Amino acid sequence: PQKPMSRKERKELKRRQRAEKKARIKAERERARAERERRRAASKGGAPEHPAWFHNLRANPEVSIEAAGRGLVEVTASVLPAEQRDAAWSRFTAVSPAFAQYQATAQRVIPIVRLVAR
Repeated sequence: PQKPMSRKERKELKRRQRAEKKARIKAERERARAERERRRAASKGGAPEHPAWFHNLRANPEVSIEAAGRGLVEVTASVLPAEQRDAAWSRFTAVSPAFAQYQATAQRVIPIVRLVAR
C-alpha cells in the first residue's frame, strides 16, 4: 500500500496540477490564435523601400490569402504598433537569422503585418 501524502506534499501536488492546467490552457489559446492569426515581415530582402504588397495591404486591409492546408482565407491586415513589432521581430530573427541582416541593410524599420482571419 502507498504511504499517505503529508499536508505539504498534497499542497505541492495541487500547486503543480494548477500550474500544468494553466500551461495547457495557455498552449490551447496560442494554438487557437495561430489558427486565426498570421504575421508577415515586410522585409523585401532588406531593400530600402517597403514591398508593394505592404502598401496594397495598408490601402486595402481586407483581403484573401492562401493558407497552407486551408485554401483561401479572408483576413484583415494591420501593422503592429512599435512595442508589439519589437517582440514579434525577436521571434522572426530567432527562427530565421536572415531577418536580422535584412534589418541591418534596410535603412528603415521593417514593419510586421498581422493578418487576422475574419
